[in-house]
Amino acid sequence: MIEIEAGWHRDYEQHSSSDIILATTELEIHAEPSEFATGHVLFLYEEDTTEPMALDEAVLDLHYGEDLQIALTGGKFYLPFGNYDSNMISDPLTLELGEINQSALMLQLAEKTGLHASMYAFNCDLSEGQNDNIDCFGGDIGYNYENNDLLAGLGLGLISNLPDSDGLETLLEDEGAILQEHGSGIAAHLKIEYTPVYVMFEYVGALKDFDLNREDIESPDEADIHLGTLPVGRERIKKIWSSNIEAGFNFTILDKPSIFAVAIQHSKNLPEFLPKTRYLSTLATELEEGLTAGLEYSFDKDFSEDEHGSGENAHTITGQLALAF
Repeated sequence: MIEIEAGWHRDYEQHSSSDIILATTELEIHAEPSEFATGHVLFLYEEDTTEPMALDEAVLDLHYGEDLQIALTGGKFYLPFGNYDSNMISDPLTLELGEINQSALMLQLAEKTGLHASMYAFNCDLSEGQNDNIDCFGGDIGYNYENNDLLAGLGLGLISNLPDSDGLETLLEDEGAILQEHGSGIAAHLKIEYTPVYVMFEYVGALKDFDLNREDIESPDEADIHLGTLPVGRERIKKIWSSNIEAGFNFTILDKPSIFAVAIQHSKNLPEFLPKTRYLSTLATELEEGLTAGLEYSFDKDFSEDEHGSGENAHTITGQLALAF
């Protein structure tokens, strides 16, 4: 897959910028040496993020069964915590908060009726007191239904350490914070599609507050993440979450499959990391098989100054040309 994007952005300080980037390039290798074993390798390039191209996934999958399929998966892959489905060009705030790419071992069960579940274990990059053990666990359960023009899917996931998500891990490491205790998380989603319309909802968040050790805090008022403080050297991260509500309509333009979608996304207790509210709209058309052109507008509202944000707004317009092969 190749995605080229051109965009204009006005930030919270009302500074404008524009750019053309090679947003995404993916190179996938798939092997199936037997009916019980498959292998999958994915290389990913994202301009200004993964330079040069990096290994994104490498998975060995052993599976057996028909009506009830059992699979044992090992390697480096995206854990099934959250769904993150969206027709927007930009990633939803739920993905920014909860996506986790890790080396893990996972057991999956999938029934022919649409019921599926998984359990997994891995060594957290951010662990209690920086322990180096397999001490993080998670699981999910979901159901998919299909009947003529009606499609529906729902799912619920739990994880023992939400701060180990790719986004939060980077934020906390940049702040020099050490995780004092695991912060468990939950992810839930629901999608209903009745051709030609669909609606979806997703929620990703922490189940409780969790504490950090911060050597740079010399007084309770010096926390940089602004999510609540404890006595000197300790910071409490108040319960964080994000959500996405999206609706869309499928139609044709000059006999080309097209979609128009709108979304409203929220986050809580995450200033300087995510906007408090984001409104989006997008229009996309499949020009040829595998070739899609899209245009997205995004309006962000930051947290107020009392919430340690700027209280300002930001605007983004993004055009994308994507080729899947």
